[in-house]
Amino acid sequence: MELCLYNPGLGYYSRVSPFQDYYTNVDVPYFAQILSKIFYKLWQEEFKNKTDFKIIELGSGEGKLAKKILETIKKELPDFYEKLHYIGIERSSTRLKMCEELSALFPKKIEFLSEFNYKENSVAGIIFSNEFFDALPVRRIFKKENKIFEIFIVKNLKELLMPPSKEVMEYLLWLGSEPKEGCFGEAHIESRAWIRKLCKSLKEGALLTIDYGFETEELYSDFRKEGTLLCHFNHQTNRDFYCNLGKQDITSHINFSTLMKEADNWNVKTIAFKTQSQFFIENGLEKFIEEIPMIQEPKDRLRMTSSLKTLIHPEGMGGTFKVLLQKKF
Repeated sequence: MELCLYNPGLGYYSRVSPFQDYYTNVDVPYFAQILSKIFYKLWQEEFKNKTDFKIIELGSGEGKLAKKILETIKKELPDFYEKLHYIGIERSSTRLKMCEELSALFPKKIEFLSEFNYKENSVAGIIFSNEFFDALPVRRIFKKENKIFEIFIVKNLKELLMPPSKEVMEYLLWLGSEPKEGCFGEAHIESRAWIRKLCKSLKEGALLTIDYGFETEELYSDFRKEGTLLCHFNHQTNRDFYCNLGKQDITSHINFSTLMKEADNWNVKTIAFKTQSQFFIENGLEKFIEEIPMIQEPKDRLRMTSSLKTLIHPEGMGGTFKVLLQKKF
């Protein structure tokens, strides 16, 4: 999974023009505006009288979301714009080059880094991600005859069930759960390492995670016999993990229990864990809805209505995506 997604020049996220194999929040108008208002609210609550405030985006890609967020804040929230510094974290050198023009558009306000290397207790602000954790490599596991096996890849891309690695067993013991008999599942070891790194870096502020996934009980339930690992190719999903290598996205539903449990060890507390629909409605979406009747042009009014419905519809993105807000103060 690591090689297929991140190998320099060959991995899916390293390609110059990766296929659009999915439709996500970033593609929906007003998503960036809603996030901007949420960030502003967090800044007002805790940081308004402080000069050092960072917004760090994990997996910033080509800078599309960063551009929209900074445009919104600069235009509508100038006092906030003066105080913030935006950092995008993107490991793909190809995509980093595509972000260079943003430094000229927002001088001294934005930078892009290839790695997250902040020291312990050094970050004051917000670290956020939109569909970052779902693309982190996972370990596939399977329970058979009341024993856990790990799926290894051998010659000719064949799968082999083997006793689990030490890392997998330690993760499952720490998590206190495992897949049901006859079921596949994923061990989110790298997600745990990432959330630990973020929490250790946070001096004061918030972690905001937007992604699709569940807590442990639902992830490891017996109606998910195949686990959640999926490939995305030409707007269709499949489980042909060894086809179209480097040309299709590979993701898994994230384990929010892992993020909450590990963060709690570092005194970063869960404030909210809700569907995207619930979280957005409770954090400023109603203001956008109130503006709809005041829009003069019918096509603009329709565009805004359609966009907001897309973001909050319970049978679409509004229900599929979850939002996890954690704070340390």
